[in-house]
This record gives sequence, structure tokens and C-alpha cells, in this order.
Amino acid sequence: MSKKCANCGAVIDDNAKVCPECNAELIERPNTIGMPISYELACREAEKGVKWAKFLAYGFFLFSGILSLVVVAFFINQGVADEYSLLFLLEGIFCVVYAVTCFLASYSIIKRKKHTKIMVVTPVIVLAVMFLVLYTITGGLAGLIIALVGCVIVCLFVIYLNIEYFTDRNDIYICKNSNEIFTGEDMVKEDEPKEQRKVVKIKAVPGMYDIAFKEVQLGTKWADFLAYFVFTMGGLLEIWPGFLMWMDIGRDSGLFMYLTAFIHPIICFWAAHEITLRKQTAKIATHIAFLSAGFLGFLKMYVSVVYSSGYIFVNDDDALLWPYLIFAFVIVVFLCLNDGYFKMRKEIFTNPAN
Repeated sequence: MSKKCANCGAVIDDNAKVCPECNAELIERPNTIGMPISYELACREAEKGVKWAKFLAYGFFLFSGILSLVVVAFFINQGVADEYSLLFLLEGIFCVVYAVTCFLASYSIIKRKKHTKIMVVTPVIVLAVMFLVLYTITGGLAGLIIALVGCVIVCLFVIYLNIEYFTDRNDIYICKNSNEIFTGEDMVKEDEPKEQRKVVKIKAVPGMYDIAFKEVQLGTKWADFLAYFVFTMGGLLEIWPGFLMWMDIGRDSGLFMYLTAFIHPIICFWAAHEITLRKQTAKIATHIAFLSAGFLGFLKMYVSVVYSSGYIFVNDDDALLWPYLIFAFVIVVFLCLNDGYFKMRKEIFTNPAN
């Protein structure tokens, strides 16, 4: 009897604890042949890691696509009456194309589609072309040089990094239908020469295959959405308004706004960290993030009203009451829903807090 090393594909003895070829600690890999392909791909994701891919899918591309559609409304509105109407309409068209490619890239990553690598670099190419065209129109030769140096080169570098990343994970993004049965055709064959075997760089962790199976069975799309979109992108987005409030409002309230603009993002980043690493404290971290959003949100509203009105006690109670009641209701709903969600997935979030 013999088994394969999940790290290098070498055929080794059943009783071995360490691979003699690559010295990796051996953890028994489940046999997924004959099962839906999603189980095999989940195992490969656990082996290689796909945090960057998930950040792109649930965070960057989703956020960028939504933001682009919001910007489109502004460009189209400006394009109707402004003397540079054609330029604004052109920018709006580029934003629509960019948003569509972002959503398609996000979908391809989540569904592990075969052409994911191409879909991921497409929004970056659209962005590079947009900067190249618009800077050339508005700035002539000088604008073209600025676009080439400041934007296109950066975009080409990002394209190169993503191509390398997804090329290393070509065996993950092969899916046509998540319900298709895995046959094992692309796996290492026992009689395949060692120099022709695919080398899989992994860090084997006890229990990772069990967690991978549970993720397929129960699903973690909402948890990943919270981690990468709500907490990561939301935390990054929240820092910038804090600086603006610090500059626009009185010095004392500005200092308060400045501090809260960093306190809540730190909590959000911590919650995202706990979810992505499947920590036992993921549910608690999520609750704290939502509660802090409600508490600090109310304080920000209160301080804004106080310093705009000049009164410590606001005369118009509705100025604070109704917005805060609606905000509090939304927070309570999210807390209840997330509590049930994470309870159902407690077998997934099992890693120790430390």
C-alpha cells in the first residue's frame, strides 16, 4: 500500500509521517474522485491558499464595480449640460465597461471558472486604456506621457503579478459546472516520472480538509463578503472621511472624528482577519464590529449636530432620534442574522484565537 504526498506528489509508504522527497509533514488527503468537483477544488484552495483571489472577488472588484456605476451617474449628468459633454460621456462609457468587467471577474473567481485569469486582468486593461485615452485627450502629448508613466506601467505591473498568481493556481480555476463529477484526470499519476509531476506548494495544517469539505457543504460566501467587502473595503473607505471631518469641523470635534475614524477601521480589520483565518472568535469579532459601528456612528452624528448647532443639548430631538433608531434597528437585525449564520458554521470557524 502507498499514498501520495500532497506537497510534491511523491508516492510514499502508508506508515510514513514525513515525505522523504520534500520533508513535508504528511496529512492524509481525502479521495474526492467520484464526488462533485467542488470538493476537490476546495481541497486545492486549502492547500494553496486563495485569500488574494477572494479579496479581489468579494472586495476590490465588487467595490470598484459598484463605485464605477455611482460615478457613471455623475458623468452622464455632467455630460448633458457641460461644454465638455463628449468627454464626460466617454468617461461614463469607460466606467460602465470597467464595472461590467469587474463584476464578471468577481463572478469568475467565485465560481472558479476556467478563464478566470483572463477575466481578472481585463478590468486592469480597461483601466489602463481609459487613463491612456482620457489623459491624451485632455493633455495632448504631455498627458500621454503622464498616463504611460503614472498609470499604464503600474497597471502592467499589476497584470503581471495577477497572471503569476493565477497561473500558479491553474488547477483550481477549471470549473465549467460546480456539480460535475471529479474524475481525477488532472491529478498526479503514480507512474508519472518525478520530474514531470506538478509541484504543489502548500502548508499542510491538520483539519484543513475537513474545514474545506464543510465550506462546500454549508457555504461561506456571506462570511467572505463580510470579511473582504464590508470590513476590509469599508474600513479602508472610512479612514478618508475621518481626515475630511478633522479638517472641516471644529478642532475639538475634529480630534474626536479623527480618533473614531481609526478606532472602527481597526476593529473592522480585526474582524476580517478572524473570518479569513477561520478563527473561533470570528462571530464575536463580527458582533463587536457591528456594535461599534452603531455606537461610534451615533457619537459621530451627535458631535456633528452639536458643533453645527452650537448647543450641547440639541433642541430638535428628531435630529438624533429617528436616524439613530433606524441605524440601531439595522444593527440589531444584522446581529441576529449573523449570530445564526455563524452558529450553523461553528465547525468551520475552529482555529484557535491565538
